[in-house]
Amino acid sequence: MVFLAAIALRLLVFGFQLQQRETASLNSATPDVSVYHEAAVEIREQLNYDSRGVMIFGPGYPTFLAFVSIFSSSPVFAILVQIILSSISCALILILAWQLIGERRIALLAGLLGATSMCAICLANVLLSDSLFFTLIIAGMVVYIQGLQKDRLWYFLPAGILFGAAVLTRSIGLFFFVSLLITSASLIWSLPKDPQQRPLRRMSRSLLTVAIMLLIVLGWTTRDRERGDPPLALSSYIGITKIVAQTEARINEIAYDTAMVRFTEGIVALKEQKFDGNHGLAWMAHAESEFARLLLCCPGSLATTVLNNAIDNSCSEYSLFPAVLPQWESRYRKQVGNIGRVGTQYRVAVFSLAGFLMLLFKRKYGLAIILVTIYLYFAILSGFTLHQGNRIFYPGQIAWAILCSYALINIADAVLNVLRRRREKNLTA
Repeated sequence: MVFLAAIALRLLVFGFQLQQRETASLNSATPDVSVYHEAAVEIREQLNYDSRGVMIFGPGYPTFLAFVSIFSSSPVFAILVQIILSSISCALILILAWQLIGERRIALLAGLLGATSMCAICLANVLLSDSLFFTLIIAGMVVYIQGLQKDRLWYFLPAGILFGAAVLTRSIGLFFFVSLLITSASLIWSLPKDPQQRPLRRMSRSLLTVAIMLLIVLGWTTRDRERGDPPLALSSYIGITKIVAQTEARINEIAYDTAMVRFTEGIVALKEQKFDGNHGLAWMAHAESEFARLLLCCPGSLATTVLNNAIDNSCSEYSLFPAVLPQWESRYRKQVGNIGRVGTQYRVAVFSLAGFLMLLFKRKYGLAIILVTIYLYFAILSGFTLHQGNRIFYPGQIAWAILCSYALINIADAVLNVLRRRREKNLTA
C-alpha cells in the first residue's frame, strides 16, 4: 500500500511536469542536472571517469544514468526508474520502522510520511543523485539491522556494499559509518542480558560492514588520477568554502560576498606560490587551511555558522518545486505563506523532538539514540552549505519519519483514551 501510494503521487507530479516542461529540458532542469548528464554521456560513450561531473560529484550517479541510458536515452525513462526507486525506499522506511519498533501502525504511518514528503516527490522527478543515494542507504540500513538482530554474517556483506555505493553516489555519506557503529552499540546494549546473544561477535560483524564500505570508498579515492583531483568529490570543498566565508563575514562584520572575494584572493596567491598555477589544488588547500585556522582560533563562531545553517536548511520547505512544476511556483509559495512558517518549516523538527522525548519517557533509550544520531548526522551536514534547502537533510527521513510517526500515534492514542474515559464516565452517570 505504501509503495502504491508513493508511486501514484510521484507519477501524478511527473505527469504535470511533462505538461509544464519540454522533455529535452529534463536533462537541464538545474545546473547540477546538466553536469550529471554530461558526465553520464562521457561514461557511456568513452568510459571516461575523469570528466568534470565525476570530479565534482563522484562516480555513482553518472554511472547509474549511463547504465539506464543503455535501455533508453530519454530522460523520461531515467526519471521513471528513479520514481520506482524512490517508491521502494518508502516501503523500506516501513520495514525499518517495523524492525526497530515492531508496531504496525507506527511502521505504516512512517512509510506514508515518506511517500507523501514533498521533498522526496520533487527529488524523484529531477535527475539528481538524492533519490538513488537515499534508496541505497535505507536499503543498507534494513539489511544491516537484520544482520544485527539475527546475528547472521551474510547480512553484513551486502550492507557494506550498499553503504559503499551510497558514498560513491553522494559524498555526504562518507562519515555515516559513525552512525552505524552507534546503531550497533545501541541495539546490542538493548538486547536481553544473555550470554547466548554474543554481543562482541555482533559488534565485530558490524565492523565488517564498515570495513567493506571504507574499502570501496578507498578503492576509488586511491586510483591513479590527475594530481589536481579531489579525494572523493569536489563538492565537499564547496561547503567548506561557504562556511569559511560566512564565518569570516560574521567575525569581521562584512558582507558575505566581500568575504568570498577575500577567500578567492587567497587562492590566487597560493596558486602561484605553491601549486604552479593549479587552481583546483590551491582552492582545496586554501579551504582546508582556512577551516582549520577558524576551528582553532574561533571555534564558537564556526560552530554558530554551522548550527544556523543546519537549522535553516533542515527546516527549509524549499524542495526543487520550481524546477519540477515551474508554472505553479507562485501558487506554491503563496500556499506555503498562508499555512505559516511554523506549520511549514518546523513541524518535522517539533514532532521529531516529541517522538524522541516519548522514547526516552518509555525507556527505549537504544532506539532513541539510533534515530537521533541519524537525524543529527544529516542535519549537521546540511549546515555545511548555504541556501541549499532540504536536499542534504532529505536522507534524515530515515529517522524523522519514524520519530514523527511514533509521536503522532502516541498523541492519537492519548487523545482517544481521554475521549473513551469521558464517554465511560458519562455512560456511568
